Amino acid sequence: MLFPKLKRYWLVSVVFLVCLSILAGCSQPASPPSSNGGKSESTEEYPNKPVEIIVSWAPGGSADLTARLISSLITPHLGQSLVTVNRPGGATVPGHTEIAQAEPDGYTIGLSWYAAYSLRTNTLECPYTIDDVEYILGLVRQRNVIAVRKDSPFQTLDDLVKYAKEHPGELTFSTPGASSWQHMIGAHFNQVAQIETTHVPYDGGRPAAVAAIGGHVDYVVGQPAEFYAELESGDIRMLAAMEKERIPAVPDIPTATELGYEVAHPHMMIIVAPKGVPQDRIQKIHDSIKAVVETEEFNTLATNMNLEVEYMPGEEVEKEVRELHALYAELAPLILEE
Repeated sequence: MLFPKLKRYWLVSVVFLVCLSILAGCSQPASPPSSNGGKSESTEEYPNKPVEIIVSWAPGGSADLTARLISSLITPHLGQSLVTVNRPGGATVPGHTEIAQAEPDGYTIGLSWYAAYSLRTNTLECPYTIDDVEYILGLVRQRNVIAVRKDSPFQTLDDLVKYAKEHPGELTFSTPGASSWQHMIGAHFNQVAQIETTHVPYDGGRPAAVAAIGGHVDYVVGQPAEFYAELESGDIRMLAAMEKERIPAVPDIPTATELGYEVAHPHMMIIVAPKGVPQDRIQKIHDSIKAVVETEEFNTLATNMNLEVEYMPGEEVEKEVRELHALYAELAPLILEE
């Protein structure tokens, strides 16, 4: 099996998480007023009240459900509940701004993706920067590939490149949207391969995949999780992984780098906090969430949601985010000028 199939009880898992979150929210006591006149709480027991985790996406998506899954399992480790707060809209900028500008006391954290810091700060007017948050840990890896429909004449990535060079501007590729992570990957690949193809943005990863499967575009830059059923049936084929290393679930698929195209865009779901949170509180949050991520229950439910769980310490997360941010500072014109 190429990728874990969504189990029949996936919907039950989702309903369970949402209901549990609602019940937890209804049972929260009011936050006690500050007893220290607004001074740092670094000398107080932490946490002594619920912690909020801001999710810059609407309820029901992978980020929201992951936050609620963590919330449902974290109390024994954190000593307090974790309350999910959704702040969707505005290309996620308002939510991430709220995270960056929150009081650095450890009672507000955020669940995010690399793109919010490495990509959007280069392509959008953001009131926050990559220096405004503490990177606590990574927990879910997102994979991206170039894939074609089953009857595509391109059997390899080199086939695609050769044709594109002979027919500049003719080939089209789909992504989940303009200025998306996948859009950047596609534009970067064109630059490295020295080809010219046309970007066709769609409203989400699944529609982008369907466009390629249906022959409306020549290839898709997207997540295998968006078309795992078609991978299983053979209706879509992956030509290359746009990663630093081969994808564990499909080790036979080469990376673009292996094929001579230096294009690698690792992407990860991460936990962050406002800059300036005392280190002992950062460590408490890190240890508590890491403990949850290592549980069998978290891994089972995450797999049912088709998520690839992978722990990464905060130092490595920050290093990867900064490397990508520097790369995208150079590459941003590729997608902004289209």
